[in-house]
Amino acid sequence: MNREANGAVAELAGAIGVILSLIYLAKQISATSDNDNQNTMALLNQNEASSLSGVLEIYKPQIADPSVAELMLQGYSDIDSLSPVDRHRFATMPLAIVESHQTFFLKNARGATGPKRGTTTRECLTLL
Repeated sequence: MNREANGAVAELAGAIGVILSLIYLAKQISATSDNDNQNTMALLNQNEASSLSGVLEIYKPQIADPSVAELMLQGYSDIDSLSPVDRHRFATMPLAIVESHQTFFLKNARGATGPKRGTTTRECLTLL
């Protein structure tokens, strides 16, 4: 073989090497991208569970403790009959509920709670 033939074979081998390297690189990028997507979804699901549990945590005392439910009902029907301490407890409960819902809404609006699922209040309460 002459020099030109050797040069052409070397160029062909180099081109094949570059093509194989690009194929390998594309597979590695695809695998990394899939792994990143899975990690992102896991993080979003964790954030969603944390946010939702924060909202649901507000309702637990009303469901689990009859005295809290009685306080809420008495406050709604006749707030003047409450003691100053109970009046303060009654006033802070709706604020906590609104604050937790606002936090969940803002996280949801920013996409921090993962994909939209259309969860209803009834579905949320079943998680308690």
